Amino acid sequence: MVPGNYIYTVTVTDAAGCTATASKAIHVVDARCGPKNDEVRICWFGTSQSCLKQWQAILALYYGVGGQVGPCNIYSATGAKKEERIKENLLLNDGKISVYPNPSGQFFNLNTQTLKTEQLQIRIFDAFGREVEQLKGPANKTYTFGHQYKPGMYMVEVMQGVEKYTFKVIKL
Repeated sequence: MVPGNYIYTVTVTDAAGCTATASKAIHVVDARCGPKNDEVRICWFGTSQSCLKQWQAILALYYGVGGQVGPCNIYSATGAKKEERIKENLLLNDGKISVYPNPSGQFFNLNTQTLKTEQLQIRIFDAFGREVEQLKGPANKTYTFGHQYKPGMYMVEVMQGVEKYTFKVIKL
């Protein structure tokens, strides 16, 4: 599968004609590494990474020793206290993006801090993959959105140049 963001939707219909639909947002990363690209990159506690044989990666993830598949720059900081988890941070090469509060019953703030000068493009999708809002503007600014959203899960896609980052937010 090509790295990127995907929304998978499944609709099931029973014999009586009743249907149910569920969607899941999937963020695919290229976690291959090693001289032959046959090993797996693991990020440890959001701060350091290593390249492991597949069987080593499976054991590390199975036993839950603080690793996640992929490079560290795609993960939020982990290990925060409960009251600090309302702010989701994504570290960039030259700054950070944060979305807070999350979850929220009213609205969300998207704060961007970057050294790049390229304009941000922000798109918000509902759980079915439908675009519900689009914002554009400079970095190093706080954007507020979600006042009119119905309760549910939303995906926030932030693009700056060729870089793309995705956050999940929940409206209560």
